[in-house]
Amino acid sequence: MQSRVLAVVGLCLALFFLFTFRSMLIGPPAIDEAHPFDTGRAFARLERILGDQSPHTVDSDANDRVRERLLTEIRTLGFDPIVRDDFHCTDEFFSVRCARVRNVMFWVGSPGDDAVMITSHYDSVAAGPGAGDDGIGIAASLEIAAILRARGEDHPVLILITDGEEIGLQGASSFVEKDPLAQKISAIINMEARGVRGPVAMFETSQPNARDIAILSAPIKTPVTNSLAADIYAAMPNGTDVTMFLPLGVDVGNYAIGEGANFYHTPGDNLENLDKRSLFHMGANALYGVETFIEQDRTQAESARIYTDIVGLFILSMPQWLGFVIIGVGALAALGVYSVKGEGAVIIPFTVFPLAISIGVGFAIGATLLVGAMRPEVQFASANPWALRAAQNITALLGAMSIVYLLGTKTMPRRLAMANWTWFAGLGGLLSAFFPGAAILFAPALAILIIAAIADFLDRGFFARVMIVIAGMVFLLIVVPFTAVGESMLFVENAAPFTLFLIIGVLLILPVLGGARDGAKSHGKWVLAGGAVLSAVCILVSVTVPAYSPGAPRGLSIVHDGGDGSDGSEPAIWRISGDEPVPPSMSDVAPFARPERDGVLLNRYTAPAPQLANAFEDVTIIDHQVSGGEHSVTLQITAQSLDRLIGQVRGDGVSMKAISVNGREVEGDEDVFVCFGRACRQSEVTLRYETDTNSSGGVNPEIALELEAIEYGLGPQSNGLVAARPPWATPRHTGDYRITSTSLTIDGP
Repeated sequence: MQSRVLAVVGLCLALFFLFTFRSMLIGPPAIDEAHPFDTGRAFARLERILGDQSPHTVDSDANDRVRERLLTEIRTLGFDPIVRDDFHCTDEFFSVRCARVRNVMFWVGSPGDDAVMITSHYDSVAAGPGAGDDGIGIAASLEIAAILRARGEDHPVLILITDGEEIGLQGASSFVEKDPLAQKISAIINMEARGVRGPVAMFETSQPNARDIAILSAPIKTPVTNSLAADIYAAMPNGTDVTMFLPLGVDVGNYAIGEGANFYHTPGDNLENLDKRSLFHMGANALYGVETFIEQDRTQAESARIYTDIVGLFILSMPQWLGFVIIGVGALAALGVYSVKGEGAVIIPFTVFPLAISIGVGFAIGATLLVGAMRPEVQFASANPWALRAAQNITALLGAMSIVYLLGTKTMPRRLAMANWTWFAGLGGLLSAFFPGAAILFAPALAILIIAAIADFLDRGFFARVMIVIAGMVFLLIVVPFTAVGESMLFVENAAPFTLFLIIGVLLILPVLGGARDGAKSHGKWVLAGGAVLSAVCILVSVTVPAYSPGAPRGLSIVHDGGDGSDGSEPAIWRISGDEPVPPSMSDVAPFARPERDGVLLNRYTAPAPQLANAFEDVTIIDHQVSGGEHSVTLQITAQSLDRLIGQVRGDGVSMKAISVNGREVEGDEDVFVCFGRACRQSEVTLRYETDTNSSGGVNPEIALELEAIEYGLGPQSNGLVAARPPWATPRHTGDYRITSTSLTIDGP
C-alpha cells in the first residue's frame, strides 16, 4: 500500500514539475551550420536593413530609409524589386483607417500563375525597431529567395514585404484589392512575431488544410502546432496579413515566434534580443514549406485534417472524420469496460472527474486572483512566471486530489479509471463539436485506450493497465507544448485554466496505480496537508518575487496631452494609462494622481504638464452641400508635424454614410477616421451623413468634428519624466507621444 501511495505522490509531483517547467521542452533547435538556410547571412542582412534600429512607422522618414536599405539588399541578391505606392483606406477596428503604403515585392523564378508567395512586413510600431516583428520575417524571406535563386528555381515564387501591417493590415489589404499579382497566388507562407525568441509556432492554415499540413514535416524540429490552436485563433478578432489573403482561396502556413512577449512592440524588440536560433527555426521551416508548396498538385481535392506536433519530433495527423470516430468508439470502449468488468459503486465514480476538474481549476484561478489582489501590478508575473505557474499547478492538484480523497474510498480503481476515460471522451466530443481541431488532443490517447479495453476484456489486466498509462502519457505529450505556447501568448496571469490539462493527466493515469482507493484511506490526509503547505509556499513566493525586470519590463508609455492652448479650459497633462501605480521615481518628478469620473476611478494616472503648441495650423470647411437630405462636407486639414490624425464626428441624430480621406472613400456608418503618416499632414476629408429630425420637428443642422494630432516621441518639456522612468519599464505600442486637439462645429449650409 505504501508503494502505491508513493506512486500517486510521484505521479503528481512529476506532472507538477512537467507543467511548471514545460517551456524548457519547446525551445528552438540549435543552429545547424550545414543546413541550406544560412542564419548568419540572414541576420547580417537584417542588421544592414535596420541600420540604427530606429522605429519606422508607416509613411515616415525612418521607414523610407529602411525601405531603401531593403531595396539595396534585394538588388544585391540579383532581383528586380517592385514598389507599389498606394494611399489606401479600410474599414477596420470600428473606424476608417488610411495610410500611404509602399509594398515591396520581387519574383524568384519566372513570373506566372500558381505562384507561391512568401510574406512578411517591414514597418514597425512607434515604440520599437521591430527586429522580431517583423525583421525575422524579412531576414528569412531574403535568405530563402537567395537559396531558391542559387538552385535555379523556375517555379513562380513571389516575395511580398508589406507596409502598414501594424496599423491595420493596410499593405496586405491594398495588395489583395488592387494588385493584379494577387490573382496569381495559390499558396502563401507568412512569417510574424509576438516576441523575440522561442520556437516557431504554425498557428493558422486555410480550410480544408491537408496541403497546408504537409509543409510541417521538415527534417528538423517541427513547429509547435496544433489544429485546436488554429481553430481558436480563427475565432479570435486579431489577425495578421494572412487575414487579408485568405479570401483569395489560397493554401496558407502562418508562422510566428512568441516568447519574450514583454519585448513585443517595445524598444526591446531589437537585434540584441532577437534569438538567432529562432531565426534559424523560422527560416528552415519556411524554406521547407515553400519547397513543399512548389511540388504540390493543387488540382486534386483537399481534405480536412486534424494535426499536432509531438514535442517537435514529428507531426501526427489524421482525417478529421477519423478523429471523431475514434472519440466515439473510445467512449463506448470505456463504458463497456465500466459496465462489464467494473465492480463496486456505480454512480460515485462518475462524479470524480467533473468535480476534480471544477474544484482544481477553481483553486488555480482563485490562487491567481489572490496573488493579484495582494500585488499592485497588473502583469505581476512577468519577471518570474515560474512562481505563479507553480502556484497555479500545485493548487489545482490540491483541489483535484481533495475530491479523489473524499470520493476515492468509495470506488474501485477499474471503475474510476473507466469513468474518467468516459468523461475524457465526452469532453473531447463536446469540444470538437465547437472546435473540430480539438479532436487531435483526444483521439490518439483514446485509440490506445481502445486497445487497453480489448486487453481488459481478454483478461490481460496488466497489459491493459500499461496501455492506459501510455495513453495518458500520449495525451500529455500533446498538451504540454500546446499549453506552453498558449501561456506565452496569453501571459501566465491568464493561464490558470490550462491547469485543466494537468488535472486530466492525473485523473487518466492515477487509478491504474492502485493508490486512489487504498492510499486515500491511510495516507490521504497527509498528502493533502503536504499539498496545502506547498500551495501556501508557492503563493507566498508569487506575492514576493519582483514583478518586472529589465529583461521582462512593464509597458509604460508617457503621453503629453497638450490641452487646449486657446483658453486654458483643458489644461495640459501627462498621462500614463493603466491601473498600476506610477513608479515612485516618476511621481517625484510630477504629482501623478488617478482621476475619477462619476465616483469611479479611471484606468489612468495624470499630472499637470506644460502646454504644447497646437499642431493644427488650419482646419477649414471648403465645401458643404445638401442633396436629398444628405450632407456632404469637405474640410481641409493642415498639421505639418503630426504622425497620426484622428477625427470623430459627434452630434445627435447624425447617421454617417461615408468618409473620404484624400480622395479614398469608405462607405459605412463609422464616425471615426484615423490617418497615419506624412500624407495626412495636408488632408482633404469629406464627411457624408444624414441628420434626423429633432423633437420640434426640425432638422438638427449642427454636428461637431473633434480632431486630434499625435506626434510620436516627447519634447524637451518631458525630459525629466523620461529620465525618471525605471529600467524595468519601457514604452510600448505607440510609445511615448504628444497629442493636441481642436474641434470644429459644422452648421447647416
